[in-house]
Amino acid sequence: MEEAQGWLLLVEDGERRCLGVWALAAARGIPVRKVLRQRGWSKSTFYRKVDGGSAHIAAILDERGVAVR
Repeated sequence: MEEAQGWLLLVEDGERRCLGVWALAAARGIPVRKVLRQRGWSKSTFYRKVDGGSAHIAAILDERGVAVR
């Protein structure tokens, strides 16, 4: 888990924020939709940043030879 949190440093701030919120909501069993509503965030922008950040992290880990599932 600690290693995965360090991966957030590989992406820009907006992607990092969205990935962190997504991970925390998933870990706590809180619906992402509820979190987005509370923060006033756009669903499409949120998921675009989550997808982009995830792809960026996966590409960097792949370059480093880390197995990505």
